[in-house]
Amino acid sequence: MQNQIAIVDYGIGNLNSIRKKLTRLKINSIISSDPKEIQNSGKIILTGIGHFQKAMEHLKELNLTTTLNEEVLIKKNNTGNMFRNAVNGKEK
Repeated sequence: MQNQIAIVDYGIGNLNSIRKKLTRLKINSIISSDPKEIQNSGKIILTGIGHFQKAMEHLKELNLTTTLNEEVLIKKNNTGNMFRNAVNGKEK
């Protein structure tokens, strides 16, 4: 659904906190690790943990790297849609 935001679920991050905030702002969102749902969303939020290698391992395990590369680097940037990264928690 083009009018919703997909919050990428790759087993890391406080996804429900972000979803609750979007709900309070009356923004339609889903939490998903399904490539098709992510592709069909108008925007994407990828939460971070401050540890890039661990995040990439999880994304690769779920086969989401190709989907995210295509959506962010090709489709979303060519159509003016945006990708957001949200880092939760403290960093040392």
